[in-house]
Amino acid sequence: MTQATADLSLVVRPASTGTAELGLYCTENAATVEALASTLGVTCQRMSVYCGGGNHTGLAGTFNTTMGLSVGVGDTTVAGATTTAQAIGAEQYAAGRRGTLYRVMWEQSTYFGGYSTSKYITAFQAVTTGIRAGDPSAIISYCPNQGGYSTLVNYYPGDAYVDVCQIDYYDTQWRTAGTDTAMLDFFLWAVARGKSTGLGEWGTWRGSLTNNNGSYITWMAGIINNPIYGVAYQELFSNKGDGSTDITAWPLAVAAYRAAFG
Repeated sequence: MTQATADLSLVVRPASTGTAELGLYCTENAATVEALASTLGVTCQRMSVYCGGGNHTGLAGTFNTTMGLSVGVGDTTVAGATTTAQAIGAEQYAAGRRGTLYRVMWEQSTYFGGYSTSKYITAFQAVTTGIRAGDPSAIISYCPNQGGYSTLVNYYPGDAYVDVCQIDYYDTQWRTAGTDTAMLDFFLWAVARGKSTGLGEWGTWRGSLTNNNGSYITWMAGIINNPIYGVAYQELFSNKGDGSTDITAWPLAVAAYRAAFG
């Protein structure tokens, strides 16, 4: 199948503006997401959801919201991956959604830990082909959540199969790295290829807190709002139910977020 990228001029802010589309996750419930947005003093433009099933390859479901969606699509190396992915894309397209962002191979540390580059790239390309067959308006995200710069680049599935280069970056990583040159170098590499960038997941994480993580939020906001890094999407994770990522438990983090994005 001939690969055709999404018309990003319609759905992605230009990389040079330094204004990223704001997304949130706090369970797959639009009302809960909107309540979090109100607490943070922002308007959520895109909510994160995940495909169901034991390997996260089932359909994502339909959602009664005007917000855009960021859909995590998981282990797609199972038999029939392209067909399954086509159904996932078709579900959102049939619901009238356009410009849904698909984070292919969600939770990629699982794959970087055991997959060869060739196996990973083959799987990514197969699911991208399926999603685009079901949803011609799809925005395909390459969104690893760990790895040094060389790993991030070596696993890249190719320009024809990727619209946006994202990464997951919680404060646990920031606390270890301080200034993460791997993430920043990856963003600059993507921008040089004509790709927008983004943060598929970011946020506070229990157990790594310093000063309620206000300094981490401020540092991340500086990256998100700096046009040289081309950040077009940012999706903060804050889920009271998981016991780890609830930003509202940390007043200084909330204050820093509101100051940066409110």
